[in-house]
Order: sequence, then structure tokens, then C-alpha cells
Amino acid sequence: MRPGVEHPRPWDPPIVHEVAQRLKGKIRVLKIDVDKNPALAQKQGIRGVPTFLPSKAGKIVRRQPGTVPAGVLIDRIRAHG
Repeated sequence: MRPGVEHPRPWDPPIVHEVAQRLKGKIRVLKIDVDKNPALAQKQGIRGVPTFLPSKAGKIVRRQPGTVPAGVLIDRIRAHG
């Protein structure tokens, strides 16, 4: 499974939930509250929220800041197979 980490704000749309459902069993999705975990946000270089960080073998393969349609995220995840 490829994990992704989303750094959300409460008012952001639940796009990652849709991605997680559509790719269930193929990826693992983690949500991090940057207000409660500022050290992790700083370590990951999060400058804006939401930020989606798909990784493969423990390394971030893409950085996607901002909200994009679920289909776009799915295509970008699949591109890193």
C-alpha cells in the first residue's frame, strides 16, 4: 500500500475521503492536524493546507498543495504505481 498524508483544515472539502474510498485496499490515507502537530508539518515542509503527500517506499513522490478534484489526485497516485 502507498500511504498519503493530507494536512487538512476543518473547512476543506473531504476529497481525500473520496480518494480513500475509491482506492480502498490499494492505498492508506493518513490525516494530520497541522495545528496539533506543528513539528510534523514543519518537518514535511507544509506551507499551506490542504497538502497531499503521496509516498512510495517511505519517500514522498509528489507534493500537491491545495484542493484539486478527487479524480486528479487518483490519476497522480496511479502515475506513481
